[in-house]
Amino acid sequence: MLKKMIAKKLLMTGALFIAVSSVASAAFAAAAAPAPYVGGGLGLTVNSSHGSSYRGVPLTIFGGYGGVVSNGFYMAGEVFADVVTADLNNSSSQLSSSYAYGISFIPGVMLSQDTLGFVRLGLQDAHFKHRSSKDGVELGLGMQTAINPSWDVRGEYDYIQYNGSLKSDRFGLGMLYHFG
Repeated sequence: MLKKMIAKKLLMTGALFIAVSSVASAAFAAAAAPAPYVGGGLGLTVNSSHGSSYRGVPLTIFGGYGGVVSNGFYMAGEVFADVVTADLNNSSSQLSSSYAYGISFIPGVMLSQDTLGFVRLGLQDAHFKHRSSKDGVELGLGMQTAINPSWDVRGEYDYIQYNGSLKSDRFGLGMLYHFG
């Protein structure tokens, strides 16, 4: 059942990526050349398992290397860490996450000269307060917009499926700084 659910989400994400890709054109090829970047953000995470749930606000830091590679197509690799999570409820402290880290591949398309639509495909290791670490597969969708030549603002939704029945839904907002 887990494999079927992940396959369905991958199929839906892929279809959306292909649909968005069809609107990209060569006019956006002049956008940001590949360069390193760093950033941070806040979000809302909902961890759930067997009808129990936990809500928290993670502080995330990240760094990567990415840019437009050809005809409006964007590629990036990113490492990230949730360094702390503030609790919003205590209904299930077993699902409360202390920290997490991971790596992502981020393909996308330029929707305009300043706006990027992207998908996130990643692996994550999260430590839960009353459990051992759990490995997870991350799938996400997001948009990123330049507010000036060096700074971007990013919004995204990520779904993380951990080993077993534990899953996480995350909504995040962040800012990133491009070097170069």
